[in-house]
Amino acid sequence: MTTLNKNFRFFMNITLASLAMLVIIFMQVNWFIDAYRLKNELFDYKTQVALKSIVNQMTEHKFKTNKDVFCEHFCIYQRQNIVDHIDEAKLDSIINTEFVSLGMDMNYKYGVFRKSDSAFILGNFKDNEKELISSKYAISLSCVSSCISPDNFFYLSFVFPLKERFILKQLLIPVIISAIFFFLLILTYYNIISYYLKLLRLSTIKADFINNLTHEFKTPIATISIAHDMLKRGDVINDLEKREKYLSIINTENERLKSHVNQILYISLIEKGDVYLNTEKADIHLIIKKCVADHEEIINQKNATLTTSLLASNSFANIDRIHFYNVLSNLIDNALKYTGQKPVINIATEFKEGKISISVTDNGIGIGKEHLGKIFNQFYRVPTGNKHNIKGFGLGLYYVKTIVSLFKGEISVLSEAGKGSTFTIVLNAIT
Repeated sequence: MTTLNKNFRFFMNITLASLAMLVIIFMQVNWFIDAYRLKNELFDYKTQVALKSIVNQMTEHKFKTNKDVFCEHFCIYQRQNIVDHIDEAKLDSIINTEFVSLGMDMNYKYGVFRKSDSAFILGNFKDNEKELISSKYAISLSCVSSCISPDNFFYLSFVFPLKERFILKQLLIPVIISAIFFFLLILTYYNIISYYLKLLRLSTIKADFINNLTHEFKTPIATISIAHDMLKRGDVINDLEKREKYLSIINTENERLKSHVNQILYISLIEKGDVYLNTEKADIHLIIKKCVADHEEIINQKNATLTTSLLASNSFANIDRIHFYNVLSNLIDNALKYTGQKPVINIATEFKEGKISISVTDNGIGIGKEHLGKIFNQFYRVPTGNKHNIKGFGLGLYYVKTIVSLFKGEISVLSEAGKGSTFTIVLNAIT
């Protein structure tokens, strides 16, 4: 499957998943709106039921009958209003009992007022008069009859300041369950997207690695092949100097191949957790001096300058000599590779507060800040376009960080594009 097809499938899956998420969000919001509306309608219905029950209980308390029967014989009762016989304490008791029985135990304000002049005669109506007069939760305490003028009707009215909070509280558990479900859905969606991105990234890394591997192996193999063909020529066989020259080329390129293979094998062992460290007390300064000496030839070839400032008063640490040598070698090689025509490299040490720091500084091309957090990742290489003049697999710094971590040390980098880099290793010193 081509990269284009993979990308197309990825974006199609993302699009479909995003549409599904939007549909679910729409359904959840729509469900909440419907649930709130139904709860609101149920609240209104229960309130009307409670109002009728309250008035009937008030009527029965005084006249031993309900309001409907009372009103049918209103004139017989000498045009008495129900309100004329209200016992406020009894009314409070009836209201509380009724609301509690209907599951509406909440804060409320009520008042009894005359329609003609909006005069309140009882209730806890203070500062809520306007709301009570215009409230939809009201019921007449008077009878519709020719014996009384509508202007003299009295009404029992309620307002519920915390009505919305009461309704939302009833929806709290379903909303929490829905939110948890939605959170898990988002988490799953995120993990799927991350997984797909990781697959695409791994696919790109694999392609780059194979491409780099091909270039790294192709050159020495081709060089060995040419040198081998030259050795078979009669004029070369009889010429000792030429023969030694081509044998030296074969040996150099063979060592180069061996170095590549060993680097890949080291990474493989690290990935499996099978890397063996022969840690022992070692002098960091001696290893640095040996590494610098071993790089002398390539330093001269590159017209480079490599200086050391080994100032650490205590240069001993518990390390594996070979692996630490490889770590230094990687940092020096990178400094030479990623520098212009005249590389300038300095290796410095410092001892402070029981730790020894080793810094490798160069005047190279530097690293952009957008890449600094990634350079220690496996296979990561700072993009250089479609150029292969800078060799490597993207394994060197990953190996460096892994080995330093196994030494219980730390590595950091300070760099700016065009202004060189400084890699600093910090290890626990021992006496």
